[in-house]
Amino acid sequence: MFFGRWKMKPVNRNHRRKGSDCEITRETSSSQTTENTSQKNHNTRKRNKNKLYSIAHSDLLGRYLTANKNITAGEIIIEKDEPLVIGPVQQSQLLCLGCYVIINNVNDYRCTKCNWPMCSSSCSGLYKRTGHDVGECKILAEISFDGEMQRDVINVYNFIVPLRCLLLKRSSQSKWNTLLSMESHNNIRRSIKNIWNLNTKTVVEKLQKYFDPDEIHTVCGILEVNCFEVTKDELSLRALFPLAFLLSHNCVPNTIHTNDEHFQLKVRASVDIPKGEPITISYAYTLHGTVKRRAHIKETKFFDCTCDRCADPTELGTNNSTITCPKCNHASLVSCSPLIEDTRWICKYRKCSGFSVSDSYVQDLIEKLESELKLISDDDVETFEIWLKRAASNLHENHYLILGVKYTLSLLYGKTQGYMIHEMNEDLLRRKVTICEDILKVADIIEPGLSRLRGIILYELHAPLMMLTTQKFKSQNVSKKQLKHSLQKIIQYLKEACTIMEFESEATTEGQIAQAARQALDATYEWEKTLGKLT
Repeated sequence: MFFGRWKMKPVNRNHRRKGSDCEITRETSSSQTTENTSQKNHNTRKRNKNKLYSIAHSDLLGRYLTANKNITAGEIIIEKDEPLVIGPVQQSQLLCLGCYVIINNVNDYRCTKCNWPMCSSSCSGLYKRTGHDVGECKILAEISFDGEMQRDVINVYNFIVPLRCLLLKRSSQSKWNTLLSMESHNNIRRSIKNIWNLNTKTVVEKLQKYFDPDEIHTVCGILEVNCFEVTKDELSLRALFPLAFLLSHNCVPNTIHTNDEHFQLKVRASVDIPKGEPITISYAYTLHGTVKRRAHIKETKFFDCTCDRCADPTELGTNNSTITCPKCNHASLVSCSPLIEDTRWICKYRKCSGFSVSDSYVQDLIEKLESELKLISDDDVETFEIWLKRAASNLHENHYLILGVKYTLSLLYGKTQGYMIHEMNEDLLRRKVTICEDILKVADIIEPGLSRLRGIILYELHAPLMMLTTQKFKSQNVSKKQLKHSLQKIIQYLKEACTIMEFESEATTEGQIAQAARQALDATYEWEKTLGKLT
């Protein structure tokens, strides 16, 4: 990736500053110009000093962000990163190009100029920069898509965001230059036929009448490598950001990010970040094991992750990929060399004398267990629990497949028919507590600090604890001291959940959790006050 330092543009004495009380003209004295230039340089130095990040460069990472000073967990690193472009994900469902609401019928309403399906004539995103603008509308009016809408709707939206990128070349040269500074990995992508051919068929062939085919492929690559997933009312969209794309990857990230209703990205430190440390996000799902994470990163971002977690056979002691040895039946079989494909897996149990199996043995086992999971209904609590018991003989208790099922159960217990929180007996409540605590033990290592995963699980954990405390209180099977201790623990969990989720949009699941956590926290405070008045 090309690296260029941020530079002050020289003051042009012929330049007129719009909206200013004064103007810099040819008649401006040199002393005034020097004074203005000094003030401008001072202001720039002040802004740079206050920034929490700097842009660094290495041969391995290209350009990336580092901490400009010691950053404390919770500090906002990037306040409002406005998207260069935003739009539908690849293989999108039917949605409005203006405001991104779901469309149920392709013929409900069409744009009067381009005939593309929209929500209505009064769409809030009509002719807006982050929606269906004029330049896009003109080109869509010339592209035939009706037949594909009927037979191949999942691919018909693929060219929309590339088109929006290419239109920047006409509407904003600075934004276009920023976009072109992003990596496309064209040489690698060209060798991956399924990706290259899909882009050729669903994007390039649509737009080559208006833009150079090589340029279109480059834009496709830039999107694949640098896009962020953003949400609107639980719908996933993709966007490019002029600053956030510089965040480097780590399988144990030190930031969390969220977007507001205007799709502006906000990035916060999830843990303390020492000065000079890279500022990172994870390009893969952190609960997944090394093989799955590295495969996803290789397939979607076109590089091999070699972070500390990927390089460690035990994944920093979590055993997130460890399986049971078929010889000694101990959950101690780990990859010999996680950064090498098709490496052997060796048993670390001292009495097993280094017994090993092939990588294909392990992957066949994982594939079999994943196939079983796909057959389970999303809300089938009992079958998930049965699967966990069977899988326990093959996988470490912290294996990512087991953690994934436990995460699902942590959300189902208390919210699913037959398992509503007020219906659950003491055993089920304690089961939910155990599941949440199991997840937190691993999350504190692979997604530490103020992470979204921790926030969700802390909220889920408070509910069974509150029910257990309430039941004890009603049965008078708890002392005032024990009750106060339980309430303080619940308050601690809810306060942290609120802190983590406070910037989430209210329209998202996480935003709704934040609102519910605040209400639960207020109610718990009231109970604690009442308890203090009891004699």
